[in-house]
Amino acid sequence: MVAIEHADVCPSCGGLEELLASTGWCVLCTKNSGLCLSCGRVNGSPRQSECWFCRDQKWRQLNADKIELYMMQGMSLTSAMEQVRLENRALREA
Repeated sequence: MVAIEHADVCPSCGGLEELLASTGWCVLCTKNSGLCLSCGRVNGSPRQSECWFCRDQKWRQLNADKIELYMMQGMSLTSAMEQVRLENRALREA
């Protein structure tokens, strides 16, 4: 979730916008800068609004129960994560 401070003048574009706590800029300037909307680090991908680390953390949080279930069945963390990715992919393709 994006943390918002308050409406203020964006130092990048000069518009009166709500600034992100992670970057100090408005959402549009943060997206255009290539910075992650969640943590403010360099994103590395202009097509993504969040960096790889933040996307990975969110994916792990969303799929924690499924991963834990497979690990309780004896799978390693890596194997359990791969199994969940395969299941998620199959659901998207269906």
